[in-house]
Amino acid sequence: MYVAKQRTSRSKRTAKKPIPDKIGSPLAAPKLVTASVTKGSSEMEARLDKLESMMHLLFEKLTPAVVSGQVSDEGSNSELSSYKTELEPESDSAPSQPEFDDMYFGPLTTFSLFSSKGLKWLTSQLPDATPMTVLRQYLHELQISHTKTKPPWRHPPGTLEWDLFPPQEVITVMLHDIRPFFGDSSPLEMNLVHRLFQKYFNYKKGLIPESALSQPEIFLLSCVMLVAASLVSELVRTINIKCSLSLSELQDLGQKLNDSCLHQTLAVSMLPPNLLILQGVCLMVIMFDMNMISHATGNLTSILVRCAQEMGLHREETYTRLSESARQQRIALWWSCYILDREQCMKCGNPPAINDMDVTTPPLPGFEDVWALPNERMPDGSHKREHYTDKIRTRLTNLLEKDCADANFDVYLAYDLSCIISRTYKELFSATALTGKTRGQVEATIRSLLHDLECWRMCFPVQIRPGQERNYIQEFQNFREVKSPTEGLCLPFVALNYNLKYYLLQIVISKTMLRLNWFSDSKHTHLSSNRDNQHVNLERIGLNAIRQSLRSAYQLDRSVHTYVQFATFYFLCAYVALVAEILQNPSSPEVVEDVKLLFRVSKDYFHEHEESHHPMPTPEKWEFMDKITRCLFYIVWSSVPNIDVKCNLDIGDHIEEFTQMEMEIRRKKGTTSNTNSISSLYGPPTPSSRLPFDKPSVTQSTSFQSPNKEVYGELLNSVVNTPYTSDDQIFDGFQSDATMLQNMFSLPNYLFDVSQNNYFSNSPINQPEI
Repeated sequence: MYVAKQRTSRSKRTAKKPIPDKIGSPLAAPKLVTASVTKGSSEMEARLDKLESMMHLLFEKLTPAVVSGQVSDEGSNSELSSYKTELEPESDSAPSQPEFDDMYFGPLTTFSLFSSKGLKWLTSQLPDATPMTVLRQYLHELQISHTKTKPPWRHPPGTLEWDLFPPQEVITVMLHDIRPFFGDSSPLEMNLVHRLFQKYFNYKKGLIPESALSQPEIFLLSCVMLVAASLVSELVRTINIKCSLSLSELQDLGQKLNDSCLHQTLAVSMLPPNLLILQGVCLMVIMFDMNMISHATGNLTSILVRCAQEMGLHREETYTRLSESARQQRIALWWSCYILDREQCMKCGNPPAINDMDVTTPPLPGFEDVWALPNERMPDGSHKREHYTDKIRTRLTNLLEKDCADANFDVYLAYDLSCIISRTYKELFSATALTGKTRGQVEATIRSLLHDLECWRMCFPVQIRPGQERNYIQEFQNFREVKSPTEGLCLPFVALNYNLKYYLLQIVISKTMLRLNWFSDSKHTHLSSNRDNQHVNLERIGLNAIRQSLRSAYQLDRSVHTYVQFATFYFLCAYVALVAEILQNPSSPEVVEDVKLLFRVSKDYFHEHEESHHPMPTPEKWEFMDKITRCLFYIVWSSVPNIDVKCNLDIGDHIEEFTQMEMEIRRKKGTTSNTNSISSLYGPPTPSSRLPFDKPSVTQSTSFQSPNKEVYGELLNSVVNTPYTSDDQIFDGFQSDATMLQNMFSLPNYLFDVSQNNYFSNSPINQPEI
């Protein structure tokens, strides 16, 4: 801008004169620029002219030469790279093209471990690719089997959604049973729920017409019944409370209400937003997240946030002239939306939907003096929680002793963690997070985030503080005997909830330092293989978080399905992260203990034993997770040298089926087989079509074409599909429907140290379906 202004001022007193390009680039053709012809022309103007020409050439050079895999018309990539400006260093210190391509440019995307990209990465870590062929073949067979047995789409129920509701007497008892879970400060006002159900009862008695109940009211009633069916079935299973409906009837009711609520969501999302719709969608997000229906959870969270923003709940002026109860309810509802949005960001690695700069909602009642908005910091850069740790802990301890189901207790802790998640994404994982930052600045950010996380942990009451060894089975038994049924189920869940979130965020932050070190030294494909470095402490933090999270798995009572359904995502994240760590460091001194930990979690948690007295409510999901985790364990067992001698584990028939598959593959090796694959992502690729994990050259990348969208549609709706010749010609994500694990394997790539490159970003769809 400064140069442009100088040119404007000089143009009034100068004549045009052609000046040759002193840099010699054919891209910068000679052009007419202004140059002073007066006798007293200053040397400064001449320098500015030269600088302007250099900047023009520099901008030309920075313009991308390759767009969508095609070389631009202005010159070839080789020509562009052969020219230098005077601003570039005259040394051979700059990395060559292969080294440049191998460098890591930031954790900007996510991918599924079982996408073509993830499978390539796993293959690149193994000394022998045969175990990966077993995994591919198993996924291929599993997909075919599941597609054949997939139930037909259940059409939504009729016009009267409440035809699904049980009799009035049953509804009254169920509402009484779930009442303790919704305190006075809860976003859901139970008095309103009772009034709406009374209208429904009057309609059933013929006292009022059908039109007396609006669509948002019917939607909220359906969502409340969905929550009631889920909670009551859990109380019947774990604490044996009395209910006129059997456990199977409650589960069947919950499934029907689940379909009904999904159907109604589309209708109410077209209406102007109001509190009824907002409360209903909020309940659905919580329930879907608890039941591992993660893709729907992400979509519903987007609807939830947009509705709340359209109502203005993110702005302070919205809360003026409201009654105290209405004001508190809306404040709690907004911060619940904020928390759910940030949790989806942490779980999936996707950008948050709420901009922190656009939030001025008042503080949560009772925490005004210690509250801080998401972007608010003290003058010295610290957070309020660091200065008021003791005060916050005392206040939370009093709330916990008074009522462990108090909504403000949970909302404050979850909100404070959400602020750290928001800052983590913004400063480490957003598209511009590392732009213009030095290594020292990123290191300081990482240490500051870990410090914030530790301050948040210290605000907890001692009895439920994250990061401590816990026996959740014994805790649940103790509270069930001495407390009310609600507290017996609630308090251990609160402890487990924050423990797992604390460990996951530790993994996320600490892994960033590992990737930063790898970026700084492109000679090491993965930093974890270079343990003699100054940041080994951060590596230890991440590994400890992985191990502690997995140890919680076999300390959990599988009979409490609410716990298990919620916690499985975190356990699977830690399981996959530890598998990746072992494959990258097969000679680590901790590898024996890590392999034993994987075996125990796979056998005692994910494996569904036939003699189990508490079968999971979704057996197809657990069968899928069981076989996948056993297959990953088999890959580790086959890849670590002499692990059978070092571990001395009696694995028995735990991986027998995969061993037999490997033997069959090796027996047929060298023979030609005609593979009719549902998708080359799952079926074993032919040797000629197998692509290396490393990035090809620019000319190679232009040969890849976008997948046929019509074929992609057939892939989702039929068993017989057109086979592809390359793993990368199909959608880069793990496909499944609502009865399978939609998001469980689309883990953020910061959970394992993977070298990213532009080869994969050329895929037609960069973000896989989760």
